[in-house]
Amino acid sequence: MVEPMNVGDEVEVIVREQAGWLAVLLAYVLPFVLLVAAVAVFGQLGWSEVQAGTAALLSVAVYFVILRMFRDKLQRQFTFWVRKIN
Repeated sequence: MVEPMNVGDEVEVIVREQAGWLAVLLAYVLPFVLLVAAVAVFGQLGWSEVQAGTAALLSVAVYFVILRMFRDKLQRQFTFWVRKIN
């Protein structure tokens, strides 16, 4: 039987391990790799450090906008369960 939960109850939030790793990849690893790669590419193109850094940050911003556009598809990958801690 499912025990009802109330405000203030201690709970445990559970997610599949695979979904957790996907979240880490999408939120931390890929943006970091994109940032470093963009700085390297723009630097090799002869851009100044300020220009390359700004362009790299804008690249990461565009990445997150694209990620946001696919949020409905991504939401299907993440299922959370909440369990009351006794």
